[in-house]
Amino acid sequence: VYTVIFVHDVAIKSVTTSHTEVYVGQIINITVVAKNEGETTETFNVTVYYDATSIGTMTNINLRSGREITLTFSWDTTGVRPGIYNISAQASLLPGPPPETDTADNFLTNGTIKVKGKGDVNGDGSVNILDVTLVTTSWWCGPGDPKWNPVADLNCDDFINILDVCMVTTYWWSTYP
Repeated sequence: VYTVIFVHDVAIKSVTTSHTEVYVGQIINITVVAKNEGETTETFNVTVYYDATSIGTMTNINLRSGREITLTFSWDTTGVRPGIYNISAQASLLPGPPPETDTADNFLTNGTIKVKGKGDVNGDGSVNILDVTLVTTSWWCGPGDPKWNPVADLNCDDFINILDVCMVTTYWWSTYP
């Protein structure tokens, strides 16, 4: 009589973000690579977090032994307080039998996202003439222009103009933590 025991093991291999800074209300993509390092096909869930708050979960991921899967989560920062947040991903534990024993690689924190208050171009926590200056030094610029400054593109239309200045002045003298 032979008993075959399969090793069950999934891992989070990488967590990357599409940006390192966003304004409250913008959407950022978070890409997670998970791998089945075990010996049999596994079904598991992956959850992405900012600090201890869940951004979202993808459930019932079915992955053959030795394979990787790339998952993309979209984080809508509407309602998120300005601040710096750690980004992480976690694969659910595999119950087995036998249960997964190499669980240290089921969780990975990689990188931070700075969520800035609207109008706070330089990210110093207040909206003032310094922010207007950053916008106007990139006046009439778009991607590829040597003076292009993507953080000055407050309305995300790939062009710095009066609309971006208006967004800064709308939040004039606002302060953020």
